[in-house]
Amino acid sequence: MGGILGCRPLAPDEDFTASGGDSLRAVELVNRLVARRHPVEGDGAERLRAALVTAVFDDASPGHLARVVAETDVPAA
Repeated sequence: MGGILGCRPLAPDEDFTASGGDSLRAVELVNRLVARRHPVEGDGAERLRAALVTAVFDDASPGHLARVVAETDVPAA
């Protein structure tokens, strides 16, 4: 997340939005996470994208987003 924000890596409980993240950066974050976890588009990538978009508005901390990725049924690349 720090790379997207142009700062150091965020702590697991640090908020993306409070650290300077906005909606455009949130889209970039979601797209990077989906591409890293599931580089080929398909149902799995769409499920992950939907879960992450919801999650980024609930709790945009790295720890929370990591749990969402882990709990979403998408095979690792």
